[in-house]
Amino acid sequence: MTLSRFIEWFTAIQLIVICLSHILQPRVWTDLFKDLFSRPYAGLVVGMFTLPFGLLIVLGHNVWVMDVPVIVTIIGFGWTIKGTLYLLVPGVSQRVARRHLDHPERFAIAGAVLGVIGAVVLVHLIVGGAPITQ
Repeated sequence: MTLSRFIEWFTAIQLIVICLSHILQPRVWTDLFKDLFSRPYAGLVVGMFTLPFGLLIVLGHNVWVMDVPVIVTIIGFGWTIKGTLYLLVPGVSQRVARRHLDHPERFAIAGAVLGVIGAVVLVHLIVGGAPITQ
Protein backbone atom coordinates (compact mmCIF):
# COMPACT_ATOMS: atom_id res chain seq x y z
CA MET A 1 0.00 0.00 0.00
CA THR A 2 1.30 3.45 -0.84
CA LEU A 3 1.79 6.06 1.85
CA SER A 4 -0.92 8.18 0.25
CA ARG A 5 -3.47 5.35 0.47
CA PHE A 6 -2.45 4.57 4.05
CA ILE A 7 -3.08 8.18 5.01
CA GLU A 8 -6.49 8.12 3.31
CA TRP A 9 -7.49 4.98 5.26
CA PHE A 10 -6.07 6.40 8.49
CA THR A 11 -7.89 9.72 8.08
CA ALA A 12 -11.22 8.15 7.09
CA ILE A 13 -11.23 5.73 10.03
CA GLN A 14 -10.05 8.39 12.47
CA LEU A 15 -12.78 10.79 11.35
CA ILE A 16 -15.50 8.15 11.58
CA VAL A 17 -14.54 6.92 15.07
CA ILE A 18 -13.98 10.36 16.60
CA CYS A 19 -17.10 11.74 14.95
CA LEU A 20 -19.24 8.84 16.15
CA SER A 21 -17.95 9.63 19.63
CA HIS A 22 -19.01 13.27 19.17
CA ILE A 23 -22.48 12.14 18.06
CA LEU A 24 -22.94 9.54 20.82
CA GLN A 25 -21.29 11.48 23.68
CA PRO A 26 -21.66 15.23 23.00
CA ARG A 27 -22.11 16.11 26.67
CA VAL A 28 -18.89 14.29 27.61
CA TRP A 29 -17.04 16.20 24.90
CA THR A 30 -18.39 19.54 26.14
CA ASP A 31 -17.42 18.60 29.70
CA LEU A 32 -13.92 17.68 28.55
CA PHE A 33 -13.45 20.94 26.69
CA LYS A 34 -15.02 23.06 29.46
CA ASP A 35 -12.44 21.64 31.84
CA LEU A 36 -9.59 21.89 29.34
CA PHE A 37 -10.39 25.42 28.16
CA SER A 38 -10.58 26.68 31.74
CA ARG A 39 -6.80 26.32 31.73
CA PRO A 40 -4.41 28.74 30.00
CA TYR A 41 -2.51 25.93 28.28
CA ALA A 42 -5.56 24.40 26.53
CA GLY A 43 -4.43 25.58 23.10
CA LEU A 44 -1.10 23.84 23.58
CA VAL A 45 -2.82 20.52 24.33
CA VAL A 46 -5.15 20.75 21.34
CA GLY A 47 -2.29 21.90 19.11
CA MET A 48 -0.08 18.99 20.20
CA PHE A 49 -2.77 16.57 19.04
CA THR A 50 -3.82 18.41 15.89
CA LEU A 51 -0.47 19.42 14.39
CA PRO A 52 1.10 15.93 14.09
CA PHE A 53 -1.94 14.48 12.31
CA GLY A 54 -2.11 17.47 9.99
CA LEU A 55 1.61 17.26 9.21
CA LEU A 56 1.34 13.52 8.53
CA ILE A 57 -1.29 14.24 5.92
CA VAL A 58 0.42 17.31 4.41
CA LEU A 59 3.81 15.60 4.12
CA GLY A 60 2.54 12.22 2.93
CA HIS A 61 -0.63 13.09 1.02
CA ASN A 62 -0.22 16.39 -0.81
CA VAL A 63 -2.75 15.38 -3.51
CA TRP A 64 -4.46 18.18 -5.44
CA VAL A 65 -6.47 16.19 -8.00
CA MET A 66 -10.11 17.28 -7.95
CA ASP A 67 -11.46 14.01 -6.61
CA VAL A 68 -12.26 12.59 -3.17
CA PRO A 69 -8.59 12.32 -2.07
CA VAL A 70 -8.24 16.13 -2.17
CA ILE A 71 -10.60 16.21 0.82
CA VAL A 72 -7.94 14.42 2.87
CA THR A 73 -5.30 16.94 1.77
CA ILE A 74 -7.55 19.89 2.69
CA ILE A 75 -8.21 18.35 6.12
CA GLY A 76 -4.45 17.95 6.57
CA PHE A 77 -3.77 21.59 5.79
CA GLY A 78 -6.62 22.65 8.08
CA TRP A 79 -5.28 20.58 10.99
CA THR A 80 -1.74 21.84 10.34
CA ILE A 81 -2.85 25.47 10.37
CA LYS A 82 -5.05 24.95 13.44
CA GLY A 83 -2.33 23.08 15.34
CA THR A 84 0.31 25.67 14.48
CA LEU A 85 -1.96 28.58 15.44
CA TYR A 86 -2.95 26.97 18.76
CA LEU A 87 0.67 26.22 19.63
CA LEU A 88 1.91 29.70 18.77
CA VAL A 89 -1.08 31.65 20.12
CA PRO A 90 -2.74 29.33 22.69
CA GLY A 91 -5.35 31.89 23.74
CA VAL A 92 -7.02 31.69 20.34
CA SER A 93 -8.43 28.28 21.22
CA GLN A 94 -10.41 29.65 24.16
CA ARG A 95 -11.92 32.39 22.00
CA VAL A 96 -12.92 29.86 19.34
CA ALA A 97 -14.30 27.29 21.80
CA ARG A 98 -16.08 29.65 24.18
CA ARG A 99 -19.24 29.97 22.10
CA HIS A 100 -19.64 26.19 21.69
CA LEU A 101 -19.01 24.83 25.18
CA ASP A 102 -22.58 25.21 26.41
CA HIS A 103 -24.06 23.58 23.32
CA PRO A 104 -23.46 19.81 23.21
CA GLU A 105 -25.67 19.59 20.12
CA ARG A 106 -23.01 21.49 18.19
CA PHE A 107 -20.55 18.69 18.91
CA ALA A 108 -23.07 16.18 17.58
CA ILE A 109 -23.69 18.26 14.44
CA ALA A 110 -19.97 18.74 13.79
CA GLY A 111 -19.48 15.01 14.37
CA ALA A 112 -22.21 14.20 11.85
CA VAL A 113 -20.76 16.50 9.19
CA LEU A 114 -17.17 15.31 9.58
CA GLY A 115 -18.35 11.71 9.96
CA VAL A 116 -20.06 11.95 6.57
CA ILE A 117 -16.82 13.28 5.09
CA GLY A 118 -14.93 10.36 6.62
CA ALA A 119 -17.54 7.94 5.25
CA VAL A 120 -17.24 9.47 1.76
CA VAL A 121 -13.48 8.94 1.83
CA LEU A 122 -13.91 5.39 3.15
CA VAL A 123 -16.48 4.48 0.51
CA HIS A 124 -14.22 5.94 -2.17
CA LEU A 125 -11.39 3.72 -0.92
CA ILE A 126 -13.57 0.61 -0.80
CA VAL A 127 -15.30 1.17 -4.13
CA GLY A 128 -12.07 2.32 -5.72
CA GLY A 129 -10.51 -1.00 -4.83
CA ALA A 130 -7.89 0.25 -2.39
CA PRO A 131 -7.56 -2.58 0.14
CA ILE A 132 -6.03 -1.88 3.53
CA THR A 133 -3.27 -4.39 2.79
CA GLN A 134 -1.82 -5.47 -0.51
